[in-house]
Amino acid sequence: MTANPTTIEKIDSAVSPQDNWLPAFSTPISPEDTNPKTAFSASLIVEDLDNCNPTIYLALVRSLQIPSGFGTVGALLVRLVWPQGRRGATSDNSIYLESLLLQDTTAEEKEKVIIPIHSYLFDEQGTRVFFSARGYITQNTPAALVPYRAADLEVTQGLRTSISEDGSTPPVTPYTPKDRVYDYDVYNDLGGDPKVPDFQRPNLGGAQLPYPRRIKTGRPLNPGTDTESKPDTSQPYLPKNELFTPIREQGFGGNVFKNVALSAISVIRTLGRRGADFDDYQDVYSWFKTNPAASMENTPGAAAITRSRHSGFRWPSPAVANGRPDMWRSDEEFGRQVLAGQNPVTVSALSSLDGTAFSSKNVPRELTGGTPLEVLVAEAAKDLDSCHVFQLDYTNVFEDYIEKVAKTHENRVLYGVRCLLFSNSQGKVLPVAVELTRKKGEPPEVFTPLDGPGIWTLAKVFVAGNDSSTHQVVSHWLRTHAVVEAFIIASRRQLSLAHPINRLLQKHTTYTLQINSLARVALVNAGGIIERAFTPGNYSMEMGAKCYAAAWTFENQALPNDLVARGMAVEDSAAPFAGVRLLNSIADYPYATDGLQLWAIMEDWVSDYVNLYYENDEQVLQDAEIVAWWEDIQTKAHADIKTGWPILDGRVSLARILTTIIYVASAHHAAVNFGQYDFSGLLLNRSSKIRKQFPEKVSAEYKLLAAGADYDKIEKMVLSYVSGPVDYATVLAVIEVLSSHDDKEAYLGAPDAWVLDDAAKQRYLKFAEDLAAFEQDIAVRNANSDLINRCGDYVVPYTLLIPSSEGGVTRRGVPNSISI
Repeated sequence: MTANPTTIEKIDSAVSPQDNWLPAFSTPISPEDTNPKTAFSASLIVEDLDNCNPTIYLALVRSLQIPSGFGTVGALLVRLVWPQGRRGATSDNSIYLESLLLQDTTAEEKEKVIIPIHSYLFDEQGTRVFFSARGYITQNTPAALVPYRAADLEVTQGLRTSISEDGSTPPVTPYTPKDRVYDYDVYNDLGGDPKVPDFQRPNLGGAQLPYPRRIKTGRPLNPGTDTESKPDTSQPYLPKNELFTPIREQGFGGNVFKNVALSAISVIRTLGRRGADFDDYQDVYSWFKTNPAASMENTPGAAAITRSRHSGFRWPSPAVANGRPDMWRSDEEFGRQVLAGQNPVTVSALSSLDGTAFSSKNVPRELTGGTPLEVLVAEAAKDLDSCHVFQLDYTNVFEDYIEKVAKTHENRVLYGVRCLLFSNSQGKVLPVAVELTRKKGEPPEVFTPLDGPGIWTLAKVFVAGNDSSTHQVVSHWLRTHAVVEAFIIASRRQLSLAHPINRLLQKHTTYTLQINSLARVALVNAGGIIERAFTPGNYSMEMGAKCYAAAWTFENQALPNDLVARGMAVEDSAAPFAGVRLLNSIADYPYATDGLQLWAIMEDWVSDYVNLYYENDEQVLQDAEIVAWWEDIQTKAHADIKTGWPILDGRVSLARILTTIIYVASAHHAAVNFGQYDFSGLLLNRSSKIRKQFPEKVSAEYKLLAAGADYDKIEKMVLSYVSGPVDYATVLAVIEVLSSHDDKEAYLGAPDAWVLDDAAKQRYLKFAEDLAAFEQDIAVRNANSDLINRCGDYVVPYTLLIPSSEGGVTRRGVPNSISI
């Protein structure tokens, strides 16, 4: 948008609120009136100001009467003015307004106009502008609203403090919650005390370590460094509209990450087991019994804290441990979780053996259905649809950090790991070989089930360890939290609240900036939970940046494109959903099957919505705000990524771009987040840390593991490689919170306070109906015994993309936004 602040005549502020009035005055603006200054002023009367919640006002306005003949109300100017001797109940003297209702009492049909507010108001903000329910694409904005629309965007861009005449001065840094400034910054806030070398971390974002941008706080740099100083409080700067509401705070406290980590360590100390290893597998299973804090079981974090006060604490049993606790050891379950577990977004087809250590010499044909591996790969190269071999590839970026992790951390081992999987004639995807690289540049070692039960179990543990780190740092944090934060900043900066596309995205951006800012304080920061509990340690975020630079493109965040890029699907116009079809050998791929249907439902809704406001492709290209928004995303939000950006050339491409953002913020995040407790909650199934070197083939430990005769010793040995009790309890406490839904969570298809146009409402109802039918389709698939990856004895049904849910750990539910 323009770099020169827009000039607006001073707003009439002559009205003085009375004690029983809401402390604000308003000036409606008629689009038909070219001189908005002639519009009337009035005060807003609430039902009961004294007895309402002092920190949040939800639709309390009785009415504001519109004079006869005023015309259509296009916007409302609101300024918070507290009555004499009366201030707000909040510490910052702000109030929250959900919406305002305007009513023409002189008209025969008593016309009502809803003004969506959804905002905190501060008296220091001066005049604010809020637009009516009818959205306008930029070029269709009535002339009377144009300067207000432009000025309000200048506020969010940091060009002026308010839309008032005297507000053209940019806000002073560091910003405070009343400042609605959205700007970009690199991740230069992850390190600790700059005087302590162990807590220094490289900045993420830029040529050396590309990364999405975060929101700028305006805090000064540490003297003599390029790192940002720490905030005075536990909550870094965010515009207050991005913070949890008081009601939401009751479910997810601002210090939740710190609290659960401390409570987990307290649990171990209570047991007197700090630093000890588990004795055997049964020792791990013994952690799971009935939760004594039953009355608090739906309050994430509180249950963990309560358990820490009881020597006889027990954790809720993860779903993967129910029925058959040793299911994790089976190759069938390992392969099933690749397609239907907590990280189903990394597996890819293998159509070339170049760069791998696999061959028919170390992967006998008896493991690949009787066909030599080279033949299978050659067939896949000719016709991908005939592919039966797949891989989990955690080699390139990992190998660069093998020696760094070894030098920096005791009792942590990072390897380059690749797992070969084979889809057999029964449709089972089975691991058949594991490639381990101990040191970059050295020949990898290959292990198979033929090397003995203990060695094979341990090889899979190393795969799961790398997969856990990749899941948390890349699939989860990077590809959802960090990526979406950059999208949100662009949207707030370049799309007016009057823009229908902004309103479409509003519910998909709620609370994300706050949860991310809290994570940078306690989860992904130097010395945070990720560094302490996961194998890469101090290099976790740096490795994520390397993965972003090597593989992230916007185009491939669209699920259909992602599946095709990984070789898991082929383009097929006759396919039932999204124009792609899964390969024949992995047609039972629960995440992809459900995801493609959900993607198609989303894209239908978004396309209908876009077409409501744009009559043709030319209108998209003529929309200055949309063009600026898409440019901001490419050149500022994700400035380090130069390729893989779709061309914005009309309604179809805009709908595709928006569907991608919405899918990532809702479905992708749900798929990789809300299954964490039920899969990673069992240490043996998925350890966050590997503590020992894989045994050398000449060692006595290797021979004992390979023989597999002394099960007690094998169990003790395997447990010595994975996380110990302290790390395990820390991870359990955190993932229980991360896997939980708030009781007041807003899921896909829930009523949308930003969709207010009648035509949009009708289409949104169709979207909600399609989602309800989708839930039924998932239930049918989960009951189909032919789909062995989602139905069968001891099989955990795939429910992560079911849109609705109750509160707590449910392994289902797709919230609109990344709100945990």
